[in-house]
Amino acid sequence: MSATVAPEGATASTGIDGLTSASGPWRKSAAEYGSARTYWPVREILQEQRGALEDRPILGLAFGRDVAGDLHPLAARDRFRDAWVELLSEACGQDPLVLLVEDVHWAEAPLLELLERTIRDVRGPLLVVATARPELEWGGGRRHVTAIELEPFADAVAAELVADLPEDLRDLLVQRSEGNPFFVEELVAAERRSGAAELPRTLAETLGGQITALPDETQRLLGFVAG
Repeated sequence: MSATVAPEGATASTGIDGLTSASGPWRKSAAEYGSARTYWPVREILQEQRGALEDRPILGLAFGRDVAGDLHPLAARDRFRDAWVELLSEACGQDPLVLLVEDVHWAEAPLLELLERTIRDVRGPLLVVATARPELEWGGGRRHVTAIELEPFADAVAAELVADLPEDLRDLLVQRSEGNPFFVEELVAAERRSGAAELPRTLAETLGGQITALPDETQRLLGFVAG
């Protein structure tokens, strides 16, 4: 497994974003058993794998389905994890796979434990790549795990992202972004919308401006979810 630790804004989106094989991708955008929210990333992958639930109905727990019967919650959890490992091992027997997990700092403990089982027990050529913010203390020091800390871009590298802009504007964007490539992109978009005089000074200001531009009902929904 490769665990990539990046500054806030350097990576985006939550959960298992994709599982790719040599023949084609498994694609989608991180409690006890039965929490559909906890295993939402697994659910998104299973939705694209025809026959997975028929062959292994216990995986329906990822959808919040009542498929455990009279099993004790811990026994159901273990069967769910076993079925997931079996599914990936079977897939690895056909093609090498890459499992991309983004923003693992948002993952709940059961999902992290499932990823640990995946790394430890799947038999076959599987590479797990995870991204997270620096505050996550998970993955480092484990067997078969390599942690890579991503530093902010050097000015010269950040400047390459905006090489087609006038020099004075390019220098301003590079300085203000502080090496964050996501912020560079947002600054470019803001400059095209409003001009250099209206550029946000921080990433939080950028995101805040995008939220306030949304309809009131959408803003209230975001506030409820965040809160």
